[in-house]
Amino acid sequence: MSARKSGIIDGFTSVQAVKHAAERGRARARTVSAEPEPQEKTAAPTHAENPLRVIRPGAVPTSVPPSDAGASGPHPEPRTSGMENVSGVRTMPSRRTVVCYVCGYSHTVTGMLRDPFCPKCKSKLKTGDVMVSGPYSGDVETIGDVRIMSDARFDDGAKITGRCIFVSGDVSNTGSLNFMEKLVLRSGCKLRSGSLGGRNTEVEIASGESVVLDELICENLLVNGHVKSSIQVSCSASISAGGFLEGSFSGPALRVEDGAGLIADVHIERSDDGVENPHPARAGSVLRNAVRIIAFFLALSLGAPSLWR
Repeated sequence: MSARKSGIIDGFTSVQAVKHAAERGRARARTVSAEPEPQEKTAAPTHAENPLRVIRPGAVPTSVPPSDAGASGPHPEPRTSGMENVSGVRTMPSRRTVVCYVCGYSHTVTGMLRDPFCPKCKSKLKTGDVMVSGPYSGDVETIGDVRIMSDARFDDGAKITGRCIFVSGDVSNTGSLNFMEKLVLRSGCKLRSGSLGGRNTEVEIASGESVVLDELICENLLVNGHVKSSIQVSCSASISAGGFLEGSFSGPALRVEDGAGLIADVHIERSDDGVENPHPARAGSVLRNAVRIIAFFLALSLGAPSLWR
């Protein structure tokens, strides 16, 4: 038998080489698949890739967004409060005191006024503002504002009721002016002090206006413009910067700010306990009588000492 020559591959050797090469390839493939593939780090999604969801009040989300699928812990429920605005700031609804112009019952209304009813007499209250210009027949009744222009004319004894009443005309023949918050007087107004009414008779002289009245009686007075009248207040009065009061003033308190004007006969009536004295003349007479009695007994003790033995 002849020796095998080097460098010469026969058919059997080539078949065995191909078989071993295939087995080594399959083993290498199994080893590579068993190893975990490295995960690439991805950047956080931007606002354009993962926009915020807007949930309307009362809506329930149907599915969880993909960005929240890997988050740990329970997902918070969306806030559905109607008192939260877009910025997330919690606001409270407005509160307003309403006085029924039918029965006079006072109650508080929260939120918007939409066809309110009086809880006592069940009357439907008017909420709209009223502006009177020219002749007007009948009473004015509303829980809104009332504006009376310079050419307004009312029937004798008419009743005007509103939240705030702005007067620029003649209302001296009306029966009553009932306002819930304040009465604003402007140039050219004419009124009768006895007709003022309401829960808090606060009268304001509008800024830049000049009001001339024979007499003005109210609880509180705020002078922002110019007023000339005989004024009597039961609580307090204030003259703001730029305001001017002329005539006479009588009341328990008067506050004058820097820049205000005052040319009037001022009479401050206040009792010892800080409450307005309803009878100043009677209090003065009592004091005088007490001084006379003390003087009498003092003179009697000095002139007739035997009487005290």
